[in-house]
Amino acid sequence: MARNWRSSSKRRCEKLGRQVELPSIDGTHLYLSTLPLICEYCGTALGATKKTRPNLDHRQPISRGGSAGLDNLALSCGSCNRVKGECTAQEFTELRNTVRSWEDGGKSLFTRLKLGFFR
Repeated sequence: MARNWRSSSKRRCEKLGRQVELPSIDGTHLYLSTLPLICEYCGTALGATKKTRPNLDHRQPISRGGSAGLDNLALSCGSCNRVKGECTAQEFTELRNTVRSWEDGGKSLFTRLKLGFFR
C-alpha cells in the first residue's frame, strides 16, 4: 500500500510541476502502523476484504497545494476516498455532516460523486 501511495503521489506532483520530498517506504509503513484501522472520515472499521481495504488519502489534496508528507496522510475506506475527490478533509467532513440530515442521508449525492457525475 505504501509503495503504491508513494508512486501515485510522485506522479501527481510531477504532473503539477511541483518538487516534492517523499517519505521512505519504511517510514510510511512505520507511520501507518501507528494509525487505528478505521476510516478517518466515516469511522468504518478497515480490514482485508475488498470492501474494507484501507486506502491512503491526502487530507489536503496535492492538486490543492497539499504535501506528500506523512502529516498529510489519512487512512480511509475506498468509498470515502472516491467520493472525497479533491475536497480537503475539512470540506468533506462538513459535506458529510450537512447531508446527514437529508432524507436519504446523502446516499444519492455520494453515489453521483463516486461515478464522477459532477466532472
